[in-house]
Amino acid sequence: MSLPAFEAAGEMIPYQSAELASQFEDYFVSIYHMLEANELSSVQVKTLNDLDGVISAMKSKKGNDFWRLDALDVDPDWDEIRSSAKAALKTLPLQQQPF
Repeated sequence: MSLPAFEAAGEMIPYQSAELASQFEDYFVSIYHMLEANELSSVQVKTLNDLDGVISAMKSKKGNDFWRLDALDVDPDWDEIRSSAKAALKTLPLQQQPF
């Protein structure tokens, strides 16, 4: 499966990792509503909060180069984000997982 891309000035530009974090934030804002509606457990919310904390820490700690697509492969801090994301996904039933 290839990464999504968008077209700008006639060329395809790879989906940037900053966009991945932005998409997570878009979904993240709804978790408390989902908790109140009993669609998520407190354990699920905790793991999502943990992931949000890791991403937030990287935003303040790292510069713009961290958010480049190639940084996904070379910056070891992305391993921490991936590990936290995997932990969060493991708590979600398959039908709640975003993919």
